[in-house]
Amino acid sequence: MASSDRPTFRLPDPEAWTSLVRILGLDDTQAHELALVLRHMAADIEAFNSRVRSAQDRFMAVDALKEIERAFTKLEAVLDKHDARLAEILPSDSLEALGRLMSHEAIEAALDIDLPTPGLTALIETSGNDSGSDLRAVDIDAHFSYVRQSFGLRRGPELLRHSLKQIADPMREWISANSENDGGRPGNAVREYVIIYLANTSETTIGRMASATANGPFSKLCSAVFAACGLPTSGIEPAIERALKKRAASPRMHWHFDDPGT
Repeated sequence: MASSDRPTFRLPDPEAWTSLVRILGLDDTQAHELALVLRHMAADIEAFNSRVRSAQDRFMAVDALKEIERAFTKLEAVLDKHDARLAEILPSDSLEALGRLMSHEAIEAALDIDLPTPGLTALIETSGNDSGSDLRAVDIDAHFSYVRQSFGLRRGPELLRHSLKQIADPMREWISANSENDGGRPGNAVREYVIIYLANTSETTIGRMASATANGPFSKLCSAVFAACGLPTSGIEPAIERALKKRAASPRMHWHFDDPGT
């Protein structure tokens, strides 16, 4: 399929965005959440389309992605098998690296803790007093590297699992959304992906759970987003029903941008 024939998902222009927010009656927080959702979907679809040069290329790309996902699943199974002894099996250098390579924010999210930042105030003040010395992000990163490495040593297996999940779950989401379209029209996959992604995030964007109720809040959200983002709205009601049934049948499709894998 020529690139010009592929379904186009575009971010709404300012006028379309204003109209979209007005039609859906979103408050500032909901509008912000929807903007994040649209940007992420646009990036996903653009990245996928840029790799797909023809129908055959598409099949090869999907097959390769499935092979990579299977490798992640196999690795997770091996980790499960040795779960009780992972901290003993993994070299200390590997555990330290897990902590060092992750940001403070990522470690806090993985372990559900507040990571200590001893000496941060002094570091900032010292930088401010040094003439011509600006405090850079890399300086802060280096200063607290030992903190992250210590948590890598103590809880490295948890960090490893979290990192793998962060990488693998988006693959699984995309594969699930395309599983019925490998031999069909990419347009169906894009429409389905958008509907499922909107369903996964509907509670933060419109304050409602997704449902297939005709002319309901979720149907209104999908119709408005499709229109604003250049996707065809014809047949959207049955498309929503099919996508939500598929989503309900596959736990892997319950993936959120801000909380992967939940």
